[in-house]
Amino acid sequence: MKRIQNDVKSERDKKIRDLVVGYTDIEKIKSKGPVYMQAMNRLTEWNGEYDVQSTGATIYTSMLYHILKLAMEDELGEDQFKKTVNSVTLRSSIETLFFNEDSPWWDNINTEEKESRNQLFREGLQLAMDDLSENIGESPDNWHWGKLHTLTHVHPVGRQEPFDKVFNVGPFAKSGGNEVVDKENFLYSGHGPYNIRSGPAMRLLLDFARPEEALSVIPTGQSGNVMSRHYDDQAVLFVQGKYKVQEMDKSKLPTDRILHLKPGL
Repeated sequence: MKRIQNDVKSERDKKIRDLVVGYTDIEKIKSKGPVYMQAMNRLTEWNGEYDVQSTGATIYTSMLYHILKLAMEDELGEDQFKKTVNSVTLRSSIETLFFNEDSPWWDNINTEEKESRNQLFREGLQLAMDDLSENIGESPDNWHWGKLHTLTHVHPVGRQEPFDKVFNVGPFAKSGGNEVVDKENFLYSGHGPYNIRSGPAMRLLLDFARPEEALSVIPTGQSGNVMSRHYDDQAVLFVQGKYKVQEMDKSKLPTDRILHLKPGL
């Protein structure tokens, strides 16, 4: 169950990657230089996992965005496309669109010639590599998913500097993505940053036959007091996919601290 809750692999995205790469002249892209050769190798070798060390996940996400932009921005316009590309409706329809070669979305309405799906596949992949090379760095070894996909727990007070340094928890490089079990939601763009906007509020594993062995973890900590040691003492565990025992035996609880409750004046 731990592996299931922390699963970051998308079989759907592997299928889409295979489809796009299958209609791409791989050797032609590699011939553009070592950066493109490395990037193409990372993409074709990608196992579909949105792990913090993955570069294939970064290339795929950028490629997906650029293909969708080529397909839809001519009809929708820039502002409406930005809204649509991150809508639940489109996200649930991406696979259907990509496997429909005859969809009218593939044609650019602003040109006389009729563009094809496979043409946009090739152009989108090329644009993704150009985008990442220009904005993240020329070495694909630096295009790690965790560099762009980060988690910061923002406190209401921490929305302004310098309070963010005190009240916010993070940022952390975080595995996960939009279409995996460990759903760490982000907005699509060409090169990020893919800041996490929502995700699991708790992970809990409970065997009712052995409740004393229950495991859990929450994104930050149990205390809302920024000065408390429990304000953020579960944050690293959560990011690393680890758990703590949910202690049920009163005799095992620490007794070295006393809380005094005094009535207000």
